[in-house]
Amino acid sequence: MSLTCITCHRPFPPNGELASIPDASRIAFDPVRHRVWRICSDCGEWNLLGPDASEAALPELSARFAARTPAGEAPSAFAPVRLGTVELIKIGAPESGEESLAFQLQREVDKRSRMYRLVYIFFGVSGLISIVLGYLIFGTDPWMWIVALSEYTLTAPVFLLQRWLAKERVALWSWFIAIAVAVAGLVTIGLHEGTAYVGYAVVGMTLATPLILAVSYASLRWFPLAHGFTQYSRLVPISREDVRRLTIDWTHAGELMICGLRDDQIVIGDHAIDLYHHLWPWIATKAPGKPKLYSVRNDERAAELLRAVGGLRGLFRALDGFRTDQDGRIQLATLPWIYLAALELALKVDGHDDGTGELRSRALAASTVADEAEALDP
Repeated sequence: MSLTCITCHRPFPPNGELASIPDASRIAFDPVRHRVWRICSDCGEWNLLGPDASEAALPELSARFAARTPAGEAPSAFAPVRLGTVELIKIGAPESGEESLAFQLQREVDKRSRMYRLVYIFFGVSGLISIVLGYLIFGTDPWMWIVALSEYTLTAPVFLLQRWLAKERVALWSWFIAIAVAVAGLVTIGLHEGTAYVGYAVVGMTLATPLILAVSYASLRWFPLAHGFTQYSRLVPISREDVRRLTIDWTHAGELMICGLRDDQIVIGDHAIDLYHHLWPWIATKAPGKPKLYSVRNDERAAELLRAVGGLRGLFRALDGFRTDQDGRIQLATLPWIYLAALELALKVDGHDDGTGELRSRALAASTVADEAEALDP
């Protein structure tokens, strides 16, 4: 067993803690692949021990690591523990089933399923309350109900004008339907209330429409995408038009990047994750291939994709095929809905850095080198 680092050639300091590895202050071990590394405290190089030395050290390392784990908790991967002057790091697959990707995905899907049920109950109860209130206000006269609904239909063309101001494509048949609905509402009002009331309704909508459109245009141009973004928008203001220009990428450490913000700003890491979650409600309604009905089945489809590609990093590799931007980044608005949904779910489950991101990257690189070395060894 060498006493110096293979890269900087500086000696490993004695630790006085481990009999099987008496030198090195940082030691990593992988009990699944039977590997042990001494990490140089000067240059950070991962020095892999030989097979015999690793096999001899693993029993002591595993026992000491498990002894330092709090009672009732399973030893977890990438959670360093301190043994006097030694930092002991366990890498590889977690031993606890609760830490697996599949478990985390299922837990998140189950939580969203409960949320869907609460939403359905809320709308059901709200509908019943509306019926009761309508009965108390209008009584049993069906015409009063019909007139109330007809007055609401007058706003149908205004909704399309709002979409047009937002530079959304509105089909010609949508205009025909909206105008037909509004005319049908006016005819219904006229049959029950008389032509004078129809005139009042038309004048009222004519006066109110410019105000509604002005407020809508101002909100689209100068205000955040939705009220829920106000907290984040103190840092980066976002409008619907801005979203269409956004691109995504990720760093070598696997941190999400969102680019194309105002003043060419770029957000990385937890800030990018928070921003994506804020944008998700709007992105989900505009993405190609979006489902017609939102239910827990959509989250299950996203979870299936994540399990198939192997989590967030696997999803990043799958998204490489969508790089079309001139800078090699991915246009957010052109991604299929299923990939956007999988990204949202992955960022919710394991996107935030728990403080071990750099360690995981180093461990992955060291394991890859060890795999290549074993493949070359006859």
